[in-house]
Amino acid sequence: MSFLRDLLDKNNATSTMRFILLFAIVFVVLDVFGVWTYVSVCKTTLQAIDATVVSLVSALVAILITGKVLEKREEAKPDPKSTQ
Repeated sequence: MSFLRDLLDKNNATSTMRFILLFAIVFVVLDVFGVWTYVSVCKTTLQAIDATVVSLVSALVAILITGKVLEKREEAKPDPKSTQ
């Protein structure tokens, strides 16, 4: 519980974006591949994953990673107010 409390606390160094990024990527990837694995095992043959699903998952992961990279770049910029 303290980890979740730390995510909501603005005075903490734990990044909420990091948590969202990891949770979303793990959830999306495990969800899609979990369903694919379940269906493949039940039908005892490898099933094809629809190209639309692959594109959607790839786009979502790319958006999440891009958001994290942009956030990291903004954090790295020096604050112009602090130099005055």
